[in-house]
Amino acid sequence: MHPNELRTTHLVRRVSQNDVRVLANVVPQVRPGQLLDAVAGRTDWPHNVFSLYWPRANSQSFAPNDVAASSGTVDVDGIMHEFAA
Repeated sequence: MHPNELRTTHLVRRVSQNDVRVLANVVPQVRPGQLLDAVAGRTDWPHNVFSLYWPRANSQSFAPNDVAASSGTVDVDGIMHEFAA
């Protein structure tokens, strides 16, 4: 009824020429806060895709962060404040 109701269980992805899968079975699932805990070093990354691409994400731009030039520290409190706004 509304785009907010769209879930990964509604989408199908082709994974090979002869195989399709419901996206919910392909996309790694994480619990709320798990990525922020991983950034802060309180837990391991739930999947390699997050450990590779999360540090490159930039909430201010579509351009990826230069991981080599970054300090390696993350302002978790700032992220939580931005998320709550």
